[in-house]
Amino acid sequence: MGVVLGLLPWQVLAQSPANAHAAAAEVRAGTLKSEYLVSAAIARAKAVAAYNVFVTLDEAGALAAAKALDAAPKARRCRALAGVPIAIKDNIEVAGLPSTGGTPALKG
Repeated sequence: MGVVLGLLPWQVLAQSPANAHAAAAEVRAGTLKSEYLVSAAIARAKAVAAYNVFVTLDEAGALAAAKALDAAPKARRCRALAGVPIAIKDNIEVAGLPSTGGTPALKG
């Protein structure tokens, strides 16, 4: 697929590998930038915001992690899904992010 420079985020998703394993392989090979995958995922999350799919969207943290990974080729090789954006259900605690367990009463 190659590096997708100059494409808009939703165009990246349309041209992205078919699954997380394939995307991770391209990130490890350096032919796809994690920053583009993360940007596309963020754009898609925003596009479906009306569905209340995400309680918290850590755009800054996700983009910073993606940029750091893209800048460190050795780090890309050591983790199977490095560089692939994922969603974590709100009932799973993540350091530095709020968790409501999906309960409106716990929103802070």
